[in-house]
Amino acid sequence: MLLINLIVGHAQSSKGNLTIISEDNHAFYLYLNGIQYNQHPALAVRVEQIASKTVNCRIVYPHSRLTDIIHQNLAIADDSGYMQDITYTVSSNKGKKGFSVYHVIPLEPIQINQDDIQMYRFNQPKIITKME
Repeated sequence: MLLINLIVGHAQSSKGNLTIISEDNHAFYLYLNGIQYNQHPALAVRVEQIASKTVNCRIVYPHSRLTDIIHQNLAIADDSGYMQDITYTVSSNKGKKGFSVYHVIPLEPIQINQDDIQMYRFNQPKIITKME
């Protein structure tokens, strides 16, 4: 018997985390809601314990040939309002300039009734077992 123990808190997590990674290896300064976080250009910056569901984000490159990247209301929470530990990549390249979601970890586990879990083998849609 395979047991899955998932616990759900009664309240939504109140704080999330954000990591920004340079996709094209250009070091940057990170500004969230007008506040500069890193004092030296970096390829990745992480900010923890963010209380708002969105932030205004600005990436500033120390090289004048690269223009700033601005994203208003960058999501820290999902569509249901649950806070996340989210990683975005940022690119300064012309055709791909901007932010892309790279990795998301929900900060609250999802409750799943074990009787509702079904298991299958890939390319074999016949159910092999029900979790019991």
